[in-house]
Amino acid sequence: MLLALCQVSGCRISAPELISAVQVVSSGFDQQEEGDFVFSLHLQHDRPHAVATPAVELTLTDAQERAVIRKVLIPDHLGLNQALAPGSGVATETRLTLEPSLQSHVHGFRVELFYP
Repeated sequence: MLLALCQVSGCRISAPELISAVQVVSSGFDQQEEGDFVFSLHLQHDRPHAVATPAVELTLTDAQERAVIRKVLIPDHLGLNQALAPGSGVATETRLTLEPSLQSHVHGFRVELFYP
């Protein structure tokens, strides 16, 4: 009934945003070629219903763990659906290019999940 009512009124029903339900299983940031890097991410959740796919803040850090670059990647940028299926996991990779002047400063990375 709620879906039918929404179709008439033009609203949308989306999966709930439950950041505590989504975990980063693994992630990586690996250099491939001159200036090209691959960011990989594996997310999982254990809820019995769909959960909205969060955005990702990727922070590249220097040797002292200070931020060099921050980039926000929304699910579309990562080729992910807007929702994670019940009790599922999903893995993705995306290629990023860094300016030559920044490449030597990047020594690590951090990943944060959030809903914009």
